[in-house]
Amino acid sequence: MSEVPRRAELIARRALTAGAALSVASTGIGIALVGSGAGLAPIPTWYVAPVVVALGALVLVGLGTPWMPLRWLRLSAAGCVALYVGTLVGFGAVAAVAAPDAASLTLPWVLTSYGGPALAAVVAGGEAAGLALAVFAFVTVTLYRLVLGGAPTTLTPFISDTQTGLSALALCIVGGALIRAAVRTDLVAAAVGRASVEEAEVRGGLVARSRSAAFVHDEVLVALRAAADGDERSTEAVQRQAQRALHLAEHAAVPDSGAPGLSWIDALESEAREYDPDVRIEVAPDARAATPDQQTTGALVGAARQAIENSVRHAPGASRRLRIHGDAHGVFVEISDDGSGFDPTAVAPGRLGIKSSIVDAMRLVGGDADVRSSVGSGTTVTLIWRRAAAELSAAVSRSPRVAVRAHAIKDRRFDREIWVLVALFYVTQGAIACAVAVRTPSGGDALAIYVALGVAGVLAMFWRQSSARLGSAVLTGLTIAVTLAGIAVTPSPATYGQAWFLPAAGLVLSGVALRLRPAPTLVGLIVLVLGTVVHVVLRGIDLELIIAAVRMGLLVVLGALLSIVIQRVQRLSVRANEDAIVAMQERAWDDATGRELERRAEDLDLYARPLLQILASGVPLTDADRDRARAVEGRLRDGYRAASLVREPLTEEVMRARLRGVDVVLLDDTENAPTEDAVIQAVTDWMSTLVARSRHRFVGRLLPADRDHVAHAVIDDVTFGFTDTAQVVRLHGSVRGFQGE
Repeated sequence: MSEVPRRAELIARRALTAGAALSVASTGIGIALVGSGAGLAPIPTWYVAPVVVALGALVLVGLGTPWMPLRWLRLSAAGCVALYVGTLVGFGAVAAVAAPDAASLTLPWVLTSYGGPALAAVVAGGEAAGLALAVFAFVTVTLYRLVLGGAPTTLTPFISDTQTGLSALALCIVGGALIRAAVRTDLVAAAVGRASVEEAEVRGGLVARSRSAAFVHDEVLVALRAAADGDERSTEAVQRQAQRALHLAEHAAVPDSGAPGLSWIDALESEAREYDPDVRIEVAPDARAATPDQQTTGALVGAARQAIENSVRHAPGASRRLRIHGDAHGVFVEISDDGSGFDPTAVAPGRLGIKSSIVDAMRLVGGDADVRSSVGSGTTVTLIWRRAAAELSAAVSRSPRVAVRAHAIKDRRFDREIWVLVALFYVTQGAIACAVAVRTPSGGDALAIYVALGVAGVLAMFWRQSSARLGSAVLTGLTIAVTLAGIAVTPSPATYGQAWFLPAAGLVLSGVALRLRPAPTLVGLIVLVLGTVVHVVLRGIDLELIIAAVRMGLLVVLGALLSIVIQRVQRLSVRANEDAIVAMQERAWDDATGRELERRAEDLDLYARPLLQILASGVPLTDADRDRARAVEGRLRDGYRAASLVREPLTEEVMRARLRGVDVVLLDDTENAPTEDAVIQAVTDWMSTLVARSRHRFVGRLLPADRDHVAHAVIDDVTFGFTDTAQVVRLHGSVRGFQGE
């Protein structure tokens, strides 16, 4: 059986690659909007090309993610990371060649914004690779700052690099958690798929066995028993029965799933008209709202076929009606005729056409069937399938699927890492606030803003998910108020250090988006941008304030989009895996029913067809033919009374015993409970030796799991027991006593 593909992981890595590309592209847009700042020394023109290639490659890979398989996606992300690292490290050689005094060169801002490459490293090698790249980039950038500019005289590099490092760490942690959640989803889906396929195989085999048993019992065995009895007065009836059995045998290996491409309603109509072209069909307008799965459709088609076929057979001159109702909750199908009807209590218990092909077939898929009839009042067969009842009956597949659906991005490792990240945020932003308070006249304002943003961050961590909408609105409103107040009290022209709270507010709003809801944070971003615009209009162009606002906007947008992507990835992952599981179930169902029906058809061809052809031709039977008919009848009965025992060498030995006049009965009372194949093979080997010694009667029986023995066997009047350790015990009793157990 094929495993469920790594669909959730592929979707997650594609989304993160697109996020990495978006991060790089947004940084480029920010540079285009605000430039590289005033008073900064230029970089060599020839070095711009490798920078554009290194980061542009990641953008191109992000655009191509929808068409990339998992392996190529990870390799492409790894290639982009290698290009970025090479470009970043190579800047040292550029500095040594182009500016030996290290005073006329500036590290490109786009290389200092390494969140996108770090996220690409997560895609390529996991969270550890992303964190390693983020730490390496932070250290390298810091060294370049010191070498190129000596000890920084302003707060801008310190603030910028610290906030960039925090955002990169956040991306790595969230990205790693998303991939882990996706991998867990795939693993659970694979387990669900295995359980669902096993269930579908068992149920499909049971449906096929039930359908085949009804056909064999009610059609083939009737002809064989009549032939074995050798009543000359029933020769013509036996001939007609054999002809009918041969005709029906042509369709015995066809699964009840309807013609390919037909809806369940079209399949029902097609079956009805095949047996009775004049049948009146009524389809309720809301019937097509029902969407039974393939297994249910097969059961409906098979049960309706049997009901209509019975009606045509037993009430040939009657008019028939097929009524189809349905809605989103289930299906209601009624097959009725105005024929002579019958007394259901008078039907022989062994007749399987109603029990197996109608009632049992519907119950196997969580439905039900009702047959109502009385002499002189016609017959009505009702088929009912309700989705809720079917889901309850399919607990094996339903429970794991709930587990798949319940997987969220958070895990214990994620929770620990988030708390570490929050601690780093408070430590670094507190250090920045203190530095600004010491080096600027408005120090008290910086500390007040830090405390207010800290309160918002703490509330975001502890706010309950059950009231996420209210929480995101309240926390976004609080952050907006604090940030606008900070803009109002910041002197103009402001330095990037004085505007430190704008990127800090962006980090808080990103956390709110990821923790609660993204929509209010995007609305809050618009309000903050408008506040910045008002400040610029009233006080004039303030370049470093604008740079800080742009970085804040990039952080908020990236956090909100990542939150949306996470939710989308989770839904798509579950849906993709559920679709795969449904497809696997349908294939398993088809394979199981096909194999079972083909095996039954092979038995018919091997044992019964030659005799049926003789009977259908009207050629008189010899005594040897009658003995053969009796033996074949018993062999076919074995197929539905004890299918697990129908294997060599027992099958051939039983056939020989029947041909020499031994009455052989095989029974399976395990009620479809799984029994190890090796144990069954040992039982059949053991029974075959006993059958060879029997003279008059042999009864072989697999016992329920709660018995002391695996099997019993009766040779004439002596009973033997077989244990699971292959020990044979002679028991007291007779055939009659054994049958009375």
